[in-house]
Amino acid sequence: SVTANPADNRCDVGITCLNGGIDGTGPTVVGRTKCKAGKYNPVRGGSCDQSCPAGSFCPPGYPGKLLCPPGHFCPALAEYPTQLPEKFFGRKWGAVSNSDGAVACPAGYVCPAGTTVPLSCPPGQACAANTGTTSAAVVCPVNEFSGSEPLTSISSCLPCWRGHYC
Repeated sequence: SVTANPADNRCDVGITCLNGGIDGTGPTVVGRTKCKAGKYNPVRGGSCDQSCPAGSFCPPGYPGKLLCPPGHFCPALAEYPTQLPEKFFGRKWGAVSNSDGAVACPAGYVCPAGTTVPLSCPPGQACAANTGTTSAAVVCPVNEFSGSEPLTSISSCLPCWRGHYC
């Protein structure tokens, strides 16, 4: 009979084993679980006792922390990044709250949730500052159009050219 070396059968990273760090892959599976949300285990045979710091996120079972991407924020113990709310955009890596690196959407643009770069207001519409979605944009009046620049108010709409339909 061959006896397995317990050191060769240690729990993998991102996993914790309740039986002293031995992976339950043999005849009896005992207490093998993924690290819970907001915790991680970067060491083979270790336990899931590392807390995910603010500015990072730690998916269940992942062996380490991941830096929070732009357009999102990650408080301490985050399982996944949270999108910045609409009407804001953010380019910062590792933001820890919805106000960390968030910038109000400028006039002439829309900023849906999770935006990293403001989007131009759709043609034929005007977008005031802090516009979150295209459904919040204001359509130019009948017989007027927006031209080529993003509009900040409907007073900037231009009359249709003579002989053209808008």
